[in-house]
Amino acid sequence: MKNRFITIKTINATGWTLYFILLLVFFSNILSFDKAFYRSFELLLIESAVFYLNALVLMPRLLEKQKYTYYFLSVASLIIFTALALYFIDFHWKPFGDIVYKGRGAYRMLNQDLNGMANTLKGEPDKVIIWRTVLRNTLSLFAIILISIVSRMFYQKLSEEKKRSDLQNENLLSEMKFLKSQVNPHFLFNALNNIYTLVLLKQDSAPAMLMKLSEMLRYMLYECNDDLVPLEKEIAYINNYIELQQLKTEQPQNITTDLRIENSDAMIPPLLLIPFIENSFKHSRIVDTENEWVKIRLSSTEKNIHFEISNSIPAIPIPKDKTSGIGLENVKRRLELLYPGSYSLNISESETEFKVELSIFNRK
Repeated sequence: MKNRFITIKTINATGWTLYFILLLVFFSNILSFDKAFYRSFELLLIESAVFYLNALVLMPRLLEKQKYTYYFLSVASLIIFTALALYFIDFHWKPFGDIVYKGRGAYRMLNQDLNGMANTLKGEPDKVIIWRTVLRNTLSLFAIILISIVSRMFYQKLSEEKKRSDLQNENLLSEMKFLKSQVNPHFLFNALNNIYTLVLLKQDSAPAMLMKLSEMLRYMLYECNDDLVPLEKEIAYINNYIELQQLKTEQPQNITTDLRIENSDAMIPPLLLIPFIENSFKHSRIVDTENEWVKIRLSSTEKNIHFEISNSIPAIPIPKDKTSGIGLENVKRRLELLYPGSYSLNISESETEFKVELSIFNRK
């Protein structure tokens, strides 16, 4: 994000450097280099002071508080005062007075050329030079004020955009943590219910089930704090989940898995796929009926991850509870936040099958 915003210091430094160079080139055509340098430096100091006085003092305290009358009076006073100061420096203060005044012949020629009045000045030529110099300085100061207003508005817009961007990133991060945290209690609640049932029934599989749950909790507590985890660890978690499901029945359940991992360094957000798997086991009623099934396929290439899961739909589906669909909605939102425009999710349902296809592509 930092690369997106050019710093105001960089803009200011570049702008004033270029302005000084332009002044130096301009005055070098009518004055010696040392005099041109002093004249350019003088204008740079004075006009930059006017620029920042308007941008950092007058605008925040008057213009942005809608005190328009006071602001325009203050700006007019600033321009008049600075123009008079430049007049004094240009024509009465050493060494700048010598620099400008001794160059008045060049100024006279410049004024004549600009107004088509070559060799026609009459009366008091020195006063003409003075007044035109003062007028030129006044117009220059007015232009500086306008530039400072535009720069202030640009800075405010840039600052507001950065604040909105930072706030959006903070909100997305908070939302991501919230969505991730919702996965853990949801699974834990279901697993504890299952274990509680087995304990009540005094099933021998209860200790093994507790061990699997312990391994899964260790993964969730200590390895899921990162934004991405190795895909192999996520697969190990899924396998533990499947074994946990298998422990619910004495007979093997009709669960088919096909895992093909070509890239061992592939990464994935933790617990991204488990809501889909949990949903399939829940709604297929595979624990209650011998004919129901769940099929899981996962493949990974260097840049892409493709995940498929499908389950049978029982003739008598289970009734939906109040929290039904929360897991799927959470994972959809996580995908939108993590992979905007870089994933495809298709969920289809027929009379006999529910299927989810997820592809995450162009991963860096």
